[in-house]
Amino acid sequence: MAEQLNFLEYKYPAFSDRVIDAAANRTLNAEPLIRELERINDVMRGLEQVFKIARTNTVQSDCFADREDGEAVEPPLSKYAIDSLLGLGQAAAGMALERIEQTASWADKHGVEERR
Repeated sequence: MAEQLNFLEYKYPAFSDRVIDAAANRTLNAEPLIRELERINDVMRGLEQVFKIARTNTVQSDCFADREDGEAVEPPLSKYAIDSLLGLGQAAAGMALERIEQTASWADKHGVEERR
């Protein structure tokens, strides 16, 4: 029996086979795609930091809870602050996905150079 994927594990391709083939055949106007990748690169770098803060905060929370009397340990960020950062991450990822979908649609309509 074939292994079934959970809906969260399925990969939803953004770009059509037509666009992917055009890229492989060098008949795709890649300049707008590269610009979008640069924007998404900026978003991903920010998300990396958001998640690094959230994960590090868990360790900081443990260190703060286990500190000795009088030991100077910086307190962790509040749950509200972490929730706000994760909300920012979710919104940024959602916007990046929207831009990818818009760019994929553009590439399908306008990015493929017809061969003559």
